[in-house]
Amino acid sequence: MSPSPNKRDIESDMHCGGPSDLSYAQYLNLDTLLSAQRTRSQPEHHDELSFAVDDLRAALKCMARVKQIQRQLFEQWAVLETLTPGEFVAFRDYREILHRPGLYDEFLRYLSRHGYEISAELLDRDFSQPFSENPKLLPVPKAISENPKDHWRAWETCKELPDMEEAFQLWRFRHMKAVERILGYKRGTGGSTGVVFLRAALELTFFPEILSVRNEIGQ
Repeated sequence: MSPSPNKRDIESDMHCGGPSDLSYAQYLNLDTLLSAQRTRSQPEHHDELSFAVDDLRAALKCMARVKQIQRQLFEQWAVLETLTPGEFVAFRDYREILHRPGLYDEFLRYLSRHGYEISAELLDRDFSQPFSENPKLLPVPKAISENPKDHWRAWETCKELPDMEEAFQLWRFRHMKAVERILGYKRGTGGSTGVVFLRAALELTFFPEILSVRNEIGQ
């Protein structure tokens, strides 16, 4: 499970797909790979495959693995940066936007199930849209951060999520520098402004309240 990759409103004239209309999911045959998973809930619960066990210890173990995978992805940019501009443009037309709950959405659902006050507008939001910072949510991570002994599992998760975001932002930075090096300032995939778009994306955050709560602690 990854942080929500939904389209952010950085450049309104961007579009999805390319001349081939081939998505990453189709290219990787994800339907075939995901068909190997078998749900156990009866009747089948739609959240099972996203957050299979309602136990943060298991989820945190998975997150530790994800961070190591992120390290591998980050290092792969060294290989991609050896591509010439001509080699890169030969296969660059892949793009897809997902419409499923992201990692933060699932964490908020977990908190709600365990008695934390999470508003319905956050739990039932349109997942095709990116998550927007909501001041109503701040009291929850504030209480968790100020009293870790009373909220140990939630606190540990709030500590791990920014680690994942930092790794992803490092990947984004390496992506931006690779595009700058290979393509310069040409138009990017989907009609974006390329390097300019990727630089703006570095300002986005996946877990806004978990980060911004640092401004509230001690006040």
